Amino acid sequence: MIAWLIGGGVLLALANRGGSSDYAKPGKASPNLQALRGEAARAGVSDDWATFLGAVAHHESRWVISAHNDSTSEVAASASAFDRNAEKLSECKHPRSAYVIGSGGWYGFLPANGIVSAFRGTPGICIDPATIYDPWVSTLMAIAYAKNLQGWGSFKRSNGTWLDLNRGWSVPGKMDIPRPKSDERFLKGLRAQNVPESFAHQKVGKLPDGWHAWSRLQLEGAPQV
Repeated sequence: MIAWLIGGGVLLALANRGGSSDYAKPGKASPNLQALRGEAARAGVSDDWATFLGAVAHHESRWVISAHNDSTSEVAASASAFDRNAEKLSECKHPRSAYVIGSGGWYGFLPANGIVSAFRGTPGICIDPATIYDPWVSTLMAIAYAKNLQGWGSFKRSNGTWLDLNRGWSVPGKMDIPRPKSDERFLKGLRAQNVPESFAHQKVGKLPDGWHAWSRLQLEGAPQV
């Protein structure tokens, strides 16, 4: 679950560039994982980024795009996310109830958080909250969210690895502090892709120059805003 708001604008700070890994391509993989990696490639990111997204999605949804957590706590978290972002979403046609549904999709997004992280300041801010279940749009949200996390102080204080970045999926302010349960979930997500655990300790790879979720959405097409 992503229960934290990315605040203060789009953060562009990037970690040190890491080399592309020869083993970042899974061998025998589930069709769902292959679909996820296909969307990552469509977004223009490297194989290493696809591996990272695959590990995140494994611990959030087991690669099931329709995954939905509508527990009382998750619904409350989605309500809080909407309320924090209400001003940014005020001109959109979708009612509050469309955002207050819990979390879901490959990457476990709370709708308001995923949308604002990826599309604030663009017409994409009014995209349908249900696009957290859209493979293409949710992957753009996930890359944008991860990109923004790299601007947090806790990431800058960390070793700048994929393992550190993964910690931000639940607690952005503690990416520089080992979190055994979170870390093990990430390692499990790598093992599920037949990727050595050593990948977790590599530096986060650089995104393509000028990468932006809204630009990719316009370039490749998406559900109507």
